[in-house]
Amino acid sequence: MKEQLNTLRLSWHIRRQFSEQQMLVIYANRAYFGPGLTGVERASKEFFHKEPDALTIEQAALLAGLIRSPGRYSPHQHPDRALKRRNTVLELMVARGELSEGEAARLEATPLGTQP
Repeated sequence: MKEQLNTLRLSWHIRRQFSEQQMLVIYANRAYFGPGLTGVERASKEFFHKEPDALTIEQAALLAGLIRSPGRYSPHQHPDRALKRRNTVLELMVARGELSEGEAARLEATPLGTQP
């Protein structure tokens, strides 16, 4: 019980200290994308040879999907799983109203485009 209370206190202090945007940046810089790949910038350069702000929607969706299980959805080791996971992320974007169905269908038809 004491541990849960401490966790709640810490969470409350963190939310008071940082905006949602700042929290997202902190998380993105610490997210694990596979062996030796911590942070969106490093993953973006590894998989696409691009800066994160130059990623296309489908490339960003691939990185977002990798966070769930980097080993299982690795585009280098399991391209079929990575493609399916990326498309799931695109479908979730449609469900949230962030992407149209037509645009999602077009993006789902594109290859992964990762670089070795």
